[in-house]
Amino acid sequence: MIRFLTTILAIILYLSIGYGQIDTLCPNVIIVNDSPIESGSYEAFYAVQSRGTVAQESDVIMNAGESVELGAGFSVEQRATFLAFIEGCTQDCVESLPLCVGDPCDPLEGQTDDSGRTFANNQIIVSYHEESQASPIDPISIKAFLDVNAGVDGSETTITPCTCGTNIFIYESRIPINVEGTIIQSNTNGGPNEEGIFFGLNYYFEPIMDNPNSTNGSIGINQNALARLSNNNNTPIVAFLDTGIDYNLLPDEILLNRTSGCFGGQDAFGWNFIDNNNDIFDNRGHGTAVVMSYLHTLNQEGIPLNNQRILPVKVLDDCGRGTLFSVICGMYYAQEKGAEIINNSWGLYENEFQLQETVIDLAQNAGITIVCSAGNLQEDLSVTEHFPSGYSNFYDKILPNGSTIVSLPIDNVFEVGGLCHGLVDPPITSGPIPFLPQSNYRDYMWVEPAINVQDLINNTSVIPIDPPISCGISGTSYAAPQLTAGVLDFRLMNGFAPSQTEMIPIGRNVSGTFNHFSYTQR
Repeated sequence: MIRFLTTILAIILYLSIGYGQIDTLCPNVIIVNDSPIESGSYEAFYAVQSRGTVAQESDVIMNAGESVELGAGFSVEQRATFLAFIEGCTQDCVESLPLCVGDPCDPLEGQTDDSGRTFANNQIIVSYHEESQASPIDPISIKAFLDVNAGVDGSETTITPCTCGTNIFIYESRIPINVEGTIIQSNTNGGPNEEGIFFGLNYYFEPIMDNPNSTNGSIGINQNALARLSNNNNTPIVAFLDTGIDYNLLPDEILLNRTSGCFGGQDAFGWNFIDNNNDIFDNRGHGTAVVMSYLHTLNQEGIPLNNQRILPVKVLDDCGRGTLFSVICGMYYAQEKGAEIINNSWGLYENEFQLQETVIDLAQNAGITIVCSAGNLQEDLSVTEHFPSGYSNFYDKILPNGSTIVSLPIDNVFEVGGLCHGLVDPPITSGPIPFLPQSNYRDYMWVEPAINVQDLINNTSVIPIDPPISCGISGTSYAAPQLTAGVLDFRLMNGFAPSQTEMIPIGRNVSGTFNHFSYTQR
């Protein structure tokens, strides 16, 4: 199938469809090629999709195993150029090793809504986000209210606060209840706190790309290592909301050592919102790889590692899964501990009212800079929702009554896609840079390198990774912390964490046409 629109028919563009040898290393993914396509042959074993520009007077041959499709909006002027999105491979965008697959996990146990999204059985999030007007939620009254609406005896239910200083709780029943029906009735009937309180489902979210256990060779939980790493100097605090951190692999004096007053003073090094304890050790590897990407970029930018403090907040479990409640609590906890910058290398493919209000509270109202990965499903984010990264652009804001309005971007939120060349490669300093094949994309976003992260971990760990990681680690999860390092650099130079508006002038547009800004590829 070949479809295209032409404004002038006299063009030099040749398309041929044929079947060639399939390169097993070539992923079935979109590559966003921002430069005008030069003369030559471009191959993909699945499909070629194009929109934008071909270099002037170029003869272009595109080969695809199944189809060549020039999508809607494609138009060509005589011997002009069009920007191309090619599904296939380029040399810099192929992972040198098979992609890592983490330990298998059992399927999630929970109920699903009409959209097929899984939420926790018998749990309800209770929140009141209008902090300037909100009276503290009375958990005893709210619990009794929900008990009546759920039709259960109060001895079978609990209500637990998120963290100190927040109007957010989780209600849980030990016996089956109709969660959705209870929420509808509770939101309709109000509650002891009258208007402003909101009851919501506690959705699960899962990682799209698995990662290995990168802690091979580490001795695991090690209080001596924690003591060696910690320092309470007055430096900017950067929170990483993830699967935790393998602190045995990290250099000295980079972790925050300071209690918050929450959790009985047991949270000196951070908190685990999955198990509700102070065990921040990473048994998955994702959080450790994210922090390694961040530290690598600090080194590349010439920033002394002890000019900041890392706050690990465990909001994802050993399968890389989290819940809406765990990530909301993690973000408010980061605020409680004094974080000026939060790195979120995870996301949801639908907006949720309580996540939205949390980001508004922290980024828009409190001025905390939040850096978010963009996801890895090859989706056009102007069409497909992805949050919290999507708050960085125009988004459909959910109102308390469930309706939506188009809202302005939140300037303190950054959405970060992936670039194709490896993290340990020299920066590309001229010309457009192609996207990582799996990366979600849009016309305006921040982008940083996101491939071959396994080499970075193998080469920079303070103890040998034995055996070395022998599979590929790629994705926007590892692009986001590189921009987080850039945000810290700005903070150290200017005394405050930046917004997008403040960062753009010192970034570089690495796209030939779109607004794709990079801090590290200046």
